[in-house]
Amino acid sequence: MKQLTYIKKNTLEWWDIKEPVLGSPHDVIVRPLAAARCDGDKSFLFYDITPALQAGIALHYLDPITQNMFGRKPFKGPFPIGHECVAEVLSCGDDVKHFKVGDKVIVPYAISCGSCSHCLSGLTSKCTEAGETLFSTFGLGEPLGPWGGMITDKFRVPFADSMLVKVPDGVDPISLASASDNIPDGWRTVAPYLKEKPGAPVLIVGGSAESIGLYAAGVAVALGASRVDYIDNKPARLTIAKSLGANPIEIPKQVVSGKCP
Repeated sequence: MKQLTYIKKNTLEWWDIKEPVLGSPHDVIVRPLAAARCDGDKSFLFYDITPALQAGIALHYLDPITQNMFGRKPFKGPFPIGHECVAEVLSCGDDVKHFKVGDKVIVPYAISCGSCSHCLSGLTSKCTEAGETLFSTFGLGEPLGPWGGMITDKFRVPFADSMLVKVPDGVDPISLASASDNIPDGWRTVAPYLKEKPGAPVLIVGGSAESIGLYAAGVAVALGASRVDYIDNKPARLTIAKSLGANPIEIPKQVVSGKCP
């Protein structure tokens, strides 16, 4: 079977790998139906960020936890990529209770058992049972665990009953490809605050987190914000924001980059 592998800036390859097997009775094997690119993926896909991150750590410009999370050579290829997908369940371990073969599911990018003290406190990305790494995820390299990437023919998901989210009936699974990561990021930037202050106006500044800002705009409109202003310098994103019901405001590129005259 094939797995998409990041080699270096602007270079991806399909590698042959072994087929996954159930490692515990709580695992499932899934087949990706659609995968999305995280906003953060483009930082290493299109730029050689490893030397800059190494220098930042050495010069104490970056928190030392960066090295603890991503290793001595952060985002140095090769490693399998992809950490946002919606998938179909192909096989289930004997102790999986809530899912069956054929179910369409969202696969969260961070590994979490659902029962340790951190998971029970809502800190699922800091699961104590997810492995020896500080932070365990799909698709970001070996320093974050041996889980591989989601852009592949099939892969293993541990702790399936806690990890997976079933796609609701009547919802196109393709529309939920980013629900592993970026859609929730957009939600949490606005939803808790609109819950505290229903109908409040919302200002969203678009930029490097391209999809997250747009998800946040759509969520704010859906939750009844009295006004949603979306600021950006990219016409395509402004058009999408308008289609979501936000008020698009175009600003010059120089303002975004901090090069005002």
